[in-house]
Amino acid sequence: MSITVVEPAADYLLTTRERAKAELGITTTTDDDIISDMIVRASSAIERECRRKFGVETVTETLDGTGSRLLGLSRYPIVEVTEVTEDGTALESTEYSVEDADAGALYRANGWGRSGGLRMWGTEAYSSGYILPGYQDQRYSVTYRAGYLLPNQVNPWILPGTPENLPGAVEQACLETVKAWYSSRDVDPSVSSVQVGQLRVAYRERGTSETRDPLPAAALGYLRNYYQRPMG
Repeated sequence: MSITVVEPAADYLLTTRERAKAELGITTTTDDDIISDMIVRASSAIERECRRKFGVETVTETLDGTGSRLLGLSRYPIVEVTEVTEDGTALESTEYSVEDADAGALYRANGWGRSGGLRMWGTEAYSSGYILPGYQDQRYSVTYRAGYLLPNQVNPWILPGTPENLPGAVEQACLETVKAWYSSRDVDPSVSSVQVGQLRVAYRERGTSETRDPLPAAALGYLRNYYQRPMG
């Protein structure tokens, strides 16, 4: 399976600076650059954690047939399918439909199957006429748009054929991350705890210089339903 990005996302930030400042209770502009940088890093960290892109992109995905009537695409929710080919031959748009946009599933009454035929075992076997009977997976190429409108692109009117807005849980995960990072920005990462009178305060491990700050537990909780689903 392979994916080629035809049109990359116009935005990938999972919240806005204004919303982050509101969550933090900040009304001044002194730390605007710091907060903006944290939003960039938090958005990237969440994409890595969930192993998926959230912004709308147009991609071409090539994958094998499933032997069933459903074909699972790796990007979702599906916004629009513009072309499907089977072993290089374009299918009519009436031959398939979006079964479940949120699951990235395409339906085809004839199935996304395997074709009976003869498999050639290398160029030498082909030239000598030595072939073996068998089955080979049909290869499908799907060009489609998938993903969400991100907070900077919010569309108050959701119409058929237009992307859905980013789920609030994903944005809240980004906000929780920014809040956690902002509140601990002045903490020395080499210090694991401090003693204040009879009270000892322990800090969560903040990660190495390579991993940067980890996502806080609150953010991970919001993301539990938004991890990339395994294909196949």
